Amino acid sequence: MRPDRVGLLCADRAAGSVLGGRDGEQGTFVEGWNHTKNNIEKVAAAHSAFALILDDTRLFDRSNRKGFADFCEAIMRLAEGRIKGRYEDVGDPIRFQTSVLSTSNDSLDQMARDLGVDIDDALRGRLIDVPLMTGVLGAFEDLHGYGHHGAFTAELRRLARENYGVPFSFFLEKPVPHIARNKLRLLAWLNARRANYETAAHSRIHSAWRDVVRFHGRFATIFAAGCLAIQFGILPWQPEALLAALLVCEQAHFDAVAESSSPTTKPTSSQD
Repeated sequence: MRPDRVGLLCADRAAGSVLGGRDGEQGTFVEGWNHTKNNIEKVAAAHSAFALILDDTRLFDRSNRKGFADFCEAIMRLAEGRIKGRYEDVGDPIRFQTSVLSTSNDSLDQMARDLGVDIDDALRGRLIDVPLMTGVLGAFEDLHGYGHHGAFTAELRRLARENYGVPFSFFLEKPVPHIARNKLRLLAWLNARRANYETAAHSRIHSAWRDVVRFHGRFATIFAAGCLAIQFGILPWQPEALLAALLVCEQAHFDAVAESSSPTTKPTSSQD
Protein backbone atom coordinates (compact mmCIF):
# COMPACT_ATOMS: atom_id res chain seq x y z
CA MET A 1 0.00 0.00 0.00
CA ARG A 2 3.02 2.29 -0.32
CA PRO A 3 2.93 3.24 -4.00
CA ASP A 4 5.57 5.01 -6.01
CA ARG A 5 4.91 8.70 -5.41
CA VAL A 6 5.96 9.87 -8.86
CA GLY A 7 3.65 7.44 -10.61
CA LEU A 8 0.74 8.10 -8.27
CA LEU A 9 1.14 11.87 -8.52
CA CYS A 10 1.15 11.60 -12.30
CA ALA A 11 -1.95 9.38 -12.23
CA ASP A 12 -4.02 11.95 -10.36
CA ARG A 13 -2.70 14.72 -12.62
CA ALA A 14 -3.82 12.71 -15.65
CA ALA A 15 -7.25 12.12 -14.12
CA GLY A 16 -7.62 15.80 -13.30
CA SER A 17 -6.60 16.89 -16.78
CA VAL A 18 -9.74 15.22 -18.14
CA LEU A 19 -11.79 17.91 -16.37
CA GLY A 20 -9.64 21.00 -16.86
CA GLY A 21 -6.54 22.71 -15.60
CA ARG A 22 -4.62 25.86 -14.90
CA ASP A 23 -1.88 27.12 -17.20
CA GLY A 24 0.40 28.14 -14.35
CA GLU A 25 0.31 24.63 -12.88
CA GLN A 26 1.13 22.61 -15.98
CA GLY A 27 -2.47 21.83 -16.73
CA THR A 28 -3.27 20.24 -13.39
CA PHE A 29 -6.72 20.16 -11.85
CA VAL A 30 -5.67 18.76 -8.49
CA GLU A 31 -5.97 20.13 -4.98
CA GLY A 32 -3.93 18.98 -1.99
CA TRP A 33 -5.02 17.58 1.37
CA ASN A 34 -3.20 20.52 2.97
CA HIS A 35 -6.37 21.85 4.65
CA THR A 36 -8.13 21.82 7.99
CA LYS A 37 -11.34 19.86 8.43
CA ASN A 38 -13.26 23.16 8.30
CA ASN A 39 -11.64 24.40 5.11
CA ILE A 40 -11.76 21.13 3.18
CA GLU A 41 -15.56 21.29 2.93
CA LYS A 42 -15.30 24.79 1.43
CA VAL A 43 -12.94 23.43 -1.20
CA ALA A 44 -15.44 20.65 -1.93
CA ALA A 45 -18.26 23.20 -2.22
CA ALA A 46 -16.20 25.13 -4.76
CA HIS A 47 -16.06 21.92 -6.84
CA SER A 48 -19.77 21.14 -6.49
CA ALA A 49 -21.38 19.30 -9.42
CA PHE A 50 -17.87 18.49 -10.57
CA ALA A 51 -15.03 16.46 -9.08
CA LEU A 52 -12.44 17.08 -6.39
CA ILE A 53 -9.08 15.34 -6.71
CA LEU A 54 -7.07 15.51 -3.48
CA ASP A 55 -3.40 14.60 -3.49
CA ASP A 56 -1.49 12.95 -0.64
CA THR A 57 -3.28 12.47 2.68
CA ARG A 58 0.03 13.09 4.46
CA LEU A 59 -0.48 16.81 3.81
CA PHE A 60 -3.34 16.70 6.33
CA ASP A 61 -2.01 16.82 9.89
CA ARG A 62 -2.97 13.27 10.93
CA SER A 63 0.20 12.25 12.72
CA ASN A 64 -1.51 11.81 16.11
CA ARG A 65 -4.91 10.64 17.35
CA LYS A 66 -6.39 14.14 17.39
CA GLY A 67 -5.20 14.82 13.85
CA PHE A 68 -6.49 11.48 12.61
CA ALA A 69 -9.86 12.11 14.25
CA ASP A 70 -10.03 15.44 12.40
CA PHE A 71 -9.09 13.65 9.17
CA CYS A 72 -11.90 11.13 9.68
CA GLU A 73 -14.35 13.96 10.37
CA ALA A 74 -13.20 15.69 7.17
CA ILE A 75 -13.98 12.52 5.20
CA MET A 76 -17.46 12.34 6.71
CA ARG A 77 -18.09 16.01 5.95
CA LEU A 78 -17.05 15.55 2.34
CA ALA A 79 -19.54 12.71 2.00
CA GLU A 80 -22.29 14.63 3.80
CA GLY A 81 -22.35 17.31 1.11
CA ARG A 82 -23.19 20.15 3.44
CA ILE A 83 -20.97 22.73 5.07
CA LYS A 84 -21.23 22.56 8.85
CA GLY A 85 -23.53 25.24 10.22
CA ARG A 86 -21.93 27.83 12.46
CA TYR A 87 -23.25 30.40 14.88
CA GLU A 88 -22.64 33.40 12.64
CA ASP A 89 -24.17 31.81 9.52
CA VAL A 90 -27.22 33.37 7.92
CA GLY A 91 -29.64 31.23 5.91
CA ASP A 92 -29.52 27.54 5.08
CA PRO A 93 -26.21 25.66 5.13
CA ILE A 94 -24.35 25.53 1.83
CA ARG A 95 -24.82 22.15 0.15
CA PHE A 96 -22.65 20.50 -2.47
CA GLN A 97 -22.48 17.34 -4.57
CA THR A 98 -18.86 16.57 -5.26
CA SER A 99 -17.19 13.34 -6.29
CA VAL A 100 -13.84 12.85 -4.55
CA LEU A 101 -10.72 11.04 -5.75
CA SER A 102 -7.85 10.91 -3.28
CA THR A 103 -4.28 9.57 -3.30
CA SER A 104 -2.47 8.23 -0.27
CA ASN A 105 0.59 6.18 0.60
CA ASP A 106 -1.24 4.66 3.57
CA SER A 107 -4.72 3.17 3.73
CA LEU A 108 -7.27 4.23 6.33
CA ASP A 109 -6.74 0.92 8.14
CA GLN A 110 -2.98 1.41 8.17
CA MET A 111 -3.37 4.93 9.58
CA ALA A 112 -5.71 3.67 12.30
CA ARG A 113 -3.52 0.68 13.17
CA ASP A 114 -0.40 2.86 13.46
CA LEU A 115 -2.20 5.05 16.01
CA GLY A 116 -3.97 2.20 17.84
CA VAL A 117 -7.51 3.33 17.00
CA ASP A 118 -10.47 1.61 15.36
CA ILE A 119 -12.41 2.58 12.26
CA ASP A 120 -15.57 1.10 10.77
CA ASP A 121 -17.23 0.74 7.38
CA ALA A 122 -19.06 4.04 7.76
CA LEU A 123 -15.66 5.62 7.11
CA ARG A 124 -14.36 3.03 4.65
CA GLY A 125 -17.48 3.39 2.53
CA ARG A 126 -16.95 7.13 2.15
CA LEU A 127 -13.29 6.98 1.13
CA ILE A 128 -12.73 3.55 -0.37
CA ASP A 129 -9.11 2.41 -0.39
CA VAL A 130 -8.02 0.62 -3.56
CA PRO A 131 -4.42 -0.65 -3.26
CA LEU A 132 -2.05 -0.82 -6.19
CA MET A 133 -1.53 -4.19 -7.80
CA THR A 134 1.51 -6.12 -6.66
CA GLY A 135 4.32 -6.66 -9.09
CA VAL A 136 3.77 -3.49 -11.13
CA LEU A 137 6.15 -0.61 -11.74
CA GLY A 138 5.08 2.55 -9.94
CA ALA A 139 1.35 3.13 -10.20
CA PHE A 140 0.96 1.64 -13.68
CA GLU A 141 -0.17 -1.83 -14.68
CA ASP A 142 0.79 -1.29 -18.34
CA LEU A 143 3.60 0.97 -19.61
CA HIS A 144 2.20 0.86 -23.18
CA GLY A 145 5.56 0.19 -24.77
CA TYR A 146 7.64 2.68 -22.76
CA GLY A 147 10.89 1.32 -21.37
CA HIS A 148 10.28 2.29 -17.74
CA HIS A 149 7.64 4.01 -15.65
CA GLY A 150 9.63 7.26 -15.57
CA ALA A 151 9.33 7.60 -19.35
CA PHE A 152 5.64 6.77 -19.26
CA THR A 153 5.14 9.29 -16.45
CA ALA A 154 6.81 12.02 -18.53
CA GLU A 155 4.52 11.27 -21.47
CA LEU A 156 1.41 11.41 -19.29
CA ARG A 157 2.51 14.76 -17.94
CA ARG A 158 3.04 16.08 -21.46
CA LEU A 159 -0.39 14.91 -22.58
CA ALA A 160 -2.04 16.42 -19.50
CA ARG A 161 -0.23 19.73 -19.96
CA GLU A 162 -1.06 20.05 -23.65
CA ASN A 163 -4.60 18.66 -23.70
CA TYR A 164 -6.19 19.40 -20.33
CA GLY A 165 -9.94 19.93 -20.41
CA VAL A 166 -10.47 18.48 -23.89
CA PRO A 167 -12.60 15.45 -22.86
CA PHE A 168 -14.85 17.53 -20.64
CA SER A 169 -15.22 20.24 -23.29
CA PHE A 170 -16.32 17.55 -25.74
CA PHE A 171 -18.81 16.27 -23.19
CA LEU A 172 -20.30 19.75 -22.71
CA GLU A 173 -20.56 20.43 -26.43
CA LYS A 174 -22.09 17.16 -27.64
CA PRO A 175 -23.54 14.75 -25.05
CA VAL A 176 -25.04 17.35 -22.70
CA PRO A 177 -27.66 18.66 -25.19
CA HIS A 178 -28.59 15.06 -26.01
CA ILE A 179 -28.88 14.22 -22.33
CA ALA A 180 -31.13 17.22 -21.69
CA ARG A 181 -33.54 16.07 -24.41
CA ASN A 182 -33.67 12.47 -23.19
CA LYS A 183 -33.38 12.69 -19.42
CA LEU A 184 -35.80 9.91 -18.48
CA ARG A 185 -34.38 7.54 -21.07
CA LEU A 186 -30.87 8.34 -19.87
CA LEU A 187 -31.75 7.65 -16.24
CA ALA A 188 -33.23 4.29 -17.20
CA TRP A 189 -30.10 3.48 -19.22
CA LEU A 190 -27.77 4.42 -16.35
CA ASN A 191 -29.82 2.47 -13.81
CA ALA A 192 -29.62 -0.59 -16.07
CA ARG A 193 -25.82 -0.32 -16.13
CA ARG A 194 -25.71 0.09 -12.36
CA ALA A 195 -27.84 -3.05 -12.04
CA ASN A 196 -25.49 -4.92 -14.37
CA TYR A 197 -22.52 -4.10 -12.18
CA GLU A 198 -24.31 -4.90 -8.93
CA THR A 199 -25.40 -8.28 -10.30
CA ALA A 200 -21.82 -9.11 -11.29
CA ALA A 201 -20.42 -7.88 -7.97
CA HIS A 202 -22.94 -9.83 -5.89
CA SER A 203 -21.98 -13.03 -7.66
CA ARG A 204 -18.21 -12.54 -7.34
CA ILE A 205 -17.42 -10.42 -4.27
CA HIS A 206 -18.33 -11.61 -0.78
CA SER A 207 -17.33 -10.87 2.80
CA ALA A 208 -18.09 -12.90 5.90
CA TRP A 209 -18.08 -9.88 8.22
CA ARG A 210 -18.74 -6.78 6.13
CA ASP A 211 -21.80 -5.34 4.40
CA VAL A 212 -20.83 -5.26 0.71
CA VAL A 213 -24.00 -3.57 -0.60
CA ARG A 214 -22.81 0.01 -0.07
CA PHE A 215 -19.52 -0.70 -1.82
CA HIS A 216 -21.20 -2.41 -4.76
CA GLY A 217 -23.35 0.70 -5.17
CA ARG A 218 -20.35 3.05 -5.22
CA PHE A 219 -18.57 1.05 -7.92
CA ALA A 220 -21.82 0.58 -9.85
CA THR A 221 -22.13 4.35 -10.19
CA ILE A 222 -18.57 4.56 -11.54
CA PHE A 223 -19.37 1.79 -14.02
CA ALA A 224 -22.51 3.56 -15.25
CA ALA A 225 -20.64 6.86 -15.69
CA GLY A 226 -17.83 5.09 -17.53
CA CYS A 227 -20.31 3.36 -19.84
CA LEU A 228 -21.82 6.74 -20.66
CA ALA A 229 -18.39 8.09 -21.59
CA ILE A 230 -17.79 5.01 -23.75
CA GLN A 231 -21.19 5.44 -25.41
CA PHE A 232 -20.30 8.97 -26.49
CA GLY A 233 -16.80 8.07 -27.64
CA ILE A 234 -15.01 9.92 -24.85
CA LEU A 235 -13.29 6.77 -23.60
CA PRO A 236 -11.82 4.26 -26.10
CA TRP A 237 -12.69 1.28 -23.91
CA GLN A 238 -15.15 -1.58 -23.95
CA PRO A 239 -17.79 -1.92 -21.19
CA GLU A 240 -16.65 -5.49 -20.49
CA ALA A 241 -13.09 -4.33 -19.82
CA LEU A 242 -14.34 -1.53 -17.56
CA LEU A 243 -16.52 -3.98 -15.64
CA ALA A 244 -13.62 -6.38 -15.14
CA ALA A 245 -11.29 -3.59 -13.97
CA LEU A 246 -13.78 -2.24 -11.43
CA LEU A 247 -14.50 -5.70 -10.04
CA VAL A 248 -10.75 -6.19 -9.55
CA CYS A 249 -10.52 -2.83 -7.75
CA GLU A 250 -13.43 -3.59 -5.44
CA GLN A 251 -12.11 -7.05 -4.64
CA ALA A 252 -8.69 -5.56 -3.94
CA HIS A 253 -10.28 -3.22 -1.39
CA PHE A 254 -11.92 -6.07 0.51
CA ASP A 255 -8.76 -8.17 0.37
CA ALA A 256 -6.62 -5.31 1.69
CA VAL A 257 -8.95 -4.58 4.61
CA ALA A 258 -9.20 -8.27 5.51
CA GLU A 259 -5.41 -8.53 5.48
CA SER A 260 -4.90 -5.50 7.72
CA SER A 261 -7.63 -6.38 10.25
CA SER A 262 -7.05 -9.15 12.77
CA PRO A 263 -9.99 -11.38 13.75
CA THR A 264 -10.17 -9.77 17.19
CA THR A 265 -10.33 -6.22 15.88
CA LYS A 266 -12.51 -6.59 12.81
CA PRO A 267 -14.97 -3.65 12.87
CA THR A 268 -18.67 -4.13 12.55
CA SER A 269 -20.40 -2.80 9.46
CA SER A 270 -22.59 0.27 9.68
CA GLN A 271 -25.70 1.21 7.74
CA ASP A 272 -25.59 4.98 8.19
